[in-house]
Amino acid sequence: MPAKSVREMTRIERLRHSLGARTFQAVLILSILIGVLVEAFGITLYAHTAKNEYTQAAEHLADTAGSVMQYEEQAVYEYARKIVQRYTDAGSDLQADPESAAYRLQFQEFLDDETWLEVNTLLKRLSDSNEADAVYVAALDEDALRFVYIFDSQGPDSPELPGDWDPLMKAELTRYLEGLEEPVSYLGRTAEYGVQSTGARYLFEVNGMKVFAFADINLNHVMKRSLRFLWQFGLLLAVLVIAGSRLLANRLQKEVVDPINRLSDAAAQYVEDKRKGRQEADHFAKLGIATGDEIENLSLIMADMESDLTTYIEDLTRVTGEKERIGAELNIARKIQEGSLPGTFPPFPDRTEFDLYASMHAAKEVGGDFYDFFLIDDDHLALVMADVSGKGVPAALFMMASKMLISNYAAIEKDSPAKILTRVNERICAGNTAGMFVTVWLGILEISTGVLKAANAGHEYPILRKAGQPFALLKDKHGFVVGGMEGVRYKEYEIAMEKGDQLFLYTDGVAEANDRDENMFGIDRTLTALNGVELPYCKNEVDAVSDAVHAFMGKAEQFDDITMLCLNYYGKETPMTEEKSLTIDAKVDRLHDVLDFIDAYLEEQDCPPKAQMQLDLAVEELFVNIASYAYPDGGGTAEIRIRAFGEPKRAEIVLRDSGIPYDPTKNEDPDITMAAEDRDIGGLGVFMVKKYTDSVQYTYEDGHNVLTITKTIE
Repeated sequence: MPAKSVREMTRIERLRHSLGARTFQAVLILSILIGVLVEAFGITLYAHTAKNEYTQAAEHLADTAGSVMQYEEQAVYEYARKIVQRYTDAGSDLQADPESAAYRLQFQEFLDDETWLEVNTLLKRLSDSNEADAVYVAALDEDALRFVYIFDSQGPDSPELPGDWDPLMKAELTRYLEGLEEPVSYLGRTAEYGVQSTGARYLFEVNGMKVFAFADINLNHVMKRSLRFLWQFGLLLAVLVIAGSRLLANRLQKEVVDPINRLSDAAAQYVEDKRKGRQEADHFAKLGIATGDEIENLSLIMADMESDLTTYIEDLTRVTGEKERIGAELNIARKIQEGSLPGTFPPFPDRTEFDLYASMHAAKEVGGDFYDFFLIDDDHLALVMADVSGKGVPAALFMMASKMLISNYAAIEKDSPAKILTRVNERICAGNTAGMFVTVWLGILEISTGVLKAANAGHEYPILRKAGQPFALLKDKHGFVVGGMEGVRYKEYEIAMEKGDQLFLYTDGVAEANDRDENMFGIDRTLTALNGVELPYCKNEVDAVSDAVHAFMGKAEQFDDITMLCLNYYGKETPMTEEKSLTIDAKVDRLHDVLDFIDAYLEEQDCPPKAQMQLDLAVEELFVNIASYAYPDGGGTAEIRIRAFGEPKRAEIVLRDSGIPYDPTKNEDPDITMAAEDRDIGGLGVFMVKKYTDSVQYTYEDGHNVLTITKTIE
């Protein structure tokens, strides 16, 4: 595979890696392989045929030589007997060196024998007429594995004179002994003669040695002709392979590669037109490919795909625009929803008879949850928890209308939640063409007495904790939902709130929150989370339930808003000590002045030493952060306010600066179970502030960071 993509290649590289080039290479390689196989088969066939031909020729020539010997059989036999006898009498010592003069002298007298001369002449004629290398008669010494020559077609010029011998291979001997009935042949290779075929015809046996007529035909010239044939055939085959490959490649180029390239060019043009916004069509349909095979089918499929894709893009463009419009509407709805809810805590810092905290975690799809609280007059506090049917902008607008109507009618019917809901229901039903509705829990607390009047219009049960007891579900009487039906009259009930009592309100997004297995969080888990809070402050209660819900959900998607409100009732207002304040340069070297200011006030309030030390550490952490990071260019100030109030007595310390907006409460708490070197840097100081105090709250007001901490000091 090439290291570069097609778009990164040069023109030459593209040609080298093109489909046409690869097609030609594949055809050429295939043709060469076929050619090699054909040539190998031809050479093998030629060699086999030649071998059989010359093997048979050697056998026929040996047979002919044997027949010639039969005309002179008596003389030949007698001469052979003498040679074999003299060879045997020479003994092994002389036999060991046939080239020695002593050994040659044993056979010298036989060179003038007329039989030897006549037979050699006959063999010479026979050899020349058949183009054989040699025709000869020899006896086989089976024990010593030797040819013992008797006659030779080369006569006196032969290197093999009567009595001379050559070594005989075991395989040769075995083959020759198989030819006692009919001529046989042996194909062998020697260093002296090369490749040759030897035919053998059995004549007779003399003195225990079998005598054969032999004919040698050398095959070296056959091998040379085979090699020549190989070169000639290979050259011709190469020409045919190249020519055939070119023709086949051209045909494939025309019928396969060119149509595919046209499809590729059409696809590239389609992409370019879409990128440049050109509304060209029928890139594939106008190609007119008519190959009658899968390529034509592919072009038709591509044309259909282009048509379908064009339609899809048009639909997608329309749907995307619709989604963007809906997204903008949802964003507006979310801003309407969030902006309409009170978000400053503590909401009434001068009122010590109660404490309030609320939160709403909006789902991805905007719903209609809302909470509200407001002072109807100095002695009446209204509490609202509601859930509008539906989602999106309609729900947000219906929420706004419901919230405004409740607020407006509360100013008229100051102490009757039932009358307020009745009038709100009448007003909504009068113009509710969309058929929407809202569940509402409405309570009005008489602050001086602790009497809480409430009415429930189809909303979730409230959760109440009496002082010193656990949270428990308060199953109040439900009325019909607001906006669901005209003429509904709501009923109210009373709760006697005493010092230390807490009320927790919520929407169905809390109890009905699902995990990935679609299990619901439920009321039991809600009560467990509330009862597990050590310091019973409103923010702690709300945060505990929120953390428990999100931990339960895990990675599951949030489908509904999670809205909660908590009220702590402290009872009749207790005297508040005079608030003191200090404005000082935000510099680390002024820390001792800040701590002196805080300690002097706490000592006046008889603050326990442990609580004083913890507040000192918290203030130190917060002031050093302001001095170090709030004013990058230097020159800023910090205001510190402190007061004590309530029973049990609590200290409230406010740190205010006009530096860079920063909310330290949003930082995730560090995992203190991990080793220090394994934890991320930062976050530990704010974490200790949270641990040393009862509550930490941040707001950004009029261009100032306002951080408020409270702690019980008795």
